[in-house]
Amino acid sequence: MAATPWIAIAILVLLAALGIAAWKLNSGKKRPTDYYNLFIIGLVWLPMGLAMGNLAFSAVGLVMIAISLAHKSEWEKNRIACANLTDEEKRRNNMLAIAAFLIAALLAFYLALIRMA
Repeated sequence: MAATPWIAIAILVLLAALGIAAWKLNSGKKRPTDYYNLFIIGLVWLPMGLAMGNLAFSAVGLVMIAISLAHKSEWEKNRIACANLTDEEKRRNNMLAIAAFLIAALLAFYLALIRMA
């Protein structure tokens, strides 16, 4: 199928644009690490890696859990509630979430095309 490489290229371009947008929108603003969220992400990655048979994915999840547990005393200190975000930060988060959803939809479409071929 001739259109298949163009879809892959479009997904890569969108991922690059999303990364550049996140970098530009976040330039100069450094927040402390939210170790509680890191723990939750690790809890998701560990079983997902095991279910997919991907040892590296599981190992990264385990590392995230270990790092966050080492900093458990900082869990509440670095948490930022959505109500405490500025309007600009809320707008940025919404834009990034929409872009991530669109990229996931394109990826699903691309995988469906590959499966049909």
